[in-house]
Amino acid sequence: LKGKAVDIPSPSYTSTSETDINLIVPAKYILENRDAAREMILTTESAPYCAFGGNARFAQDQANSLSDGHRLGGWMLIVSLDILTEEFYTNEFPKMFDTSDKKKFPGIAGGNHAGPNTRGPLKDDWTKPCPLDWTQEQRDNGCISLQETIWGTEILTRLESIKESLDPDFVFDCHGCISNNRVKKVTESEESSAHTASGGYVAVTVSLVAMFVSSLYA
Repeated sequence: LKGKAVDIPSPSYTSTSETDINLIVPAKYILENRDAAREMILTTESAPYCAFGGNARFAQDQANSLSDGHRLGGWMLIVSLDILTEEFYTNEFPKMFDTSDKKKFPGIAGGNHAGPNTRGPLKDDWTKPCPLDWTQEQRDNGCISLQETIWGTEILTRLESIKESLDPDFVFDCHGCISNNRVKKVTESEESSAHTASGGYVAVTVSLVAMFVSSLYA
């Protein structure tokens, strides 16, 4: 429309990051693997985000929530999950991040553009990507979680403990946030309220349909 700004990206019913991951590429990897890093940029549809460097790696008190991936990043790239193949996780991933301790997954992704399918590799085999054709339940059970992909195992464990202590009722809750992937418990009162509400919706819907049908023959 004349005089109106265009929305970028355009409004959509689905997430614009549905099949992407905001991968943080370490500066050390870029310097030591220039050809591979250059090829990674050429195979993506976005320009690298380069707000790293300087004293970003040192300006901290060792008690904040940023992962080493953020501190030591060279750039972030929004890449298709299709690029994170078994070959990537086998050959390039260990060059980017420390994978020697299989109980400590590193933070490898930015949270701002995390999509509904953003996950790490399989929990029991970090050389295998999380299959996109799995159901959400299968992905949640079998793959490194979205939260662990962003913060890494160590920091996430600490943040979950803080969350449980300060917000045990999860007043602040959102997709991708700390402990949002927990198994949610429904109390009897909540379940009763849900049934009451759904019954009310059905009654209203039936009444509206009846009014509409009556109007047709009035």
